[in-house]
Amino acid sequence: MDTNSHDGIVGSDEDIKRRQQVFGRNNVSLPSITPFLDLYAQQFEDSNIVLLIIAAAVYLAFSLFAEQEASYIETLTIYVGVVFATSIAAAADYV
Repeated sequence: MDTNSHDGIVGSDEDIKRRQQVFGRNNVSLPSITPFLDLYAQQFEDSNIVLLIIAAAVYLAFSLFAEQEASYIETLTIYVGVVFATSIAAAADYV
């Protein structure tokens, strides 16, 4: 390695260039980070989330024909719960 046991590496420009040619550059590649929206979209592949969305859609269809005026609010709370749960899970995966 052409080092001096007392002084170590010389460190001049010529020595650095020679060492880079012999040993290569000392680079550390950064890991790739998955974007948040990709992680968020992956949360909808969960079978429980899909089941909740289908159940909410069916419940919404029944609530449109119901005699009560505010029966759609329960469907809205299911959708809000799904969005909340998927957001928290995606945020946990992102961090």
